[in-house]
Amino acid sequence: MKRLCLMLWVLILSAVAVAAPSIASAETARETANKQVVIGYFGELDRLEKLSHDEAKKELPAVLAKYCRPDYIQHNESMAVYGQGAAGLMKLFDSAGDKASPGPALGASHVITVMAHGDLVTRINTREMPGRAEPLMIFNLFRLQDGLIAEHWDGYSGVNPMMSSK
Repeated sequence: MKRLCLMLWVLILSAVAVAAPSIASAETARETANKQVVIGYFGELDRLEKLSHDEAKKELPAVLAKYCRPDYIQHNESMAVYGQGAAGLMKLFDSAGDKASPGPALGASHVITVMAHGDLVTRINTREMPGRAEPLMIFNLFRLQDGLIAEHWDGYSGVNPMMSSK
């Protein structure tokens, strides 16, 4: 009987050991979809950066409608002057003047990772910045609701690029 119990425990522990890595790394369909929303959103923003301000301004409302809830909440203090929601994002965009995006000219962006846990998606990237020897490390955290971006938090290594232009 002892031998049977021991064999049963070995079998159970072996099964857990084999399954644990796949359980820990398994991404749900919702998490995959949420990551795709954030990846698509940044792809559109990168595309808009390459357009003239007038062209980008025409396309931005459709991008925001596709990826962000109308009651989108921005938790970045430097963005508070623009207000919340899609309207706040449009005001931020309008502050850019003739440039397609506000703040200083931006260099190349390199995505390090995009991860999801339920309705939370984290994107970490670096961005080349004029006048900086080292690239800026950027952390973005999004909460999605019903497949749209509902909230956004971010952080930067060093000076926030949105603050450096003021």
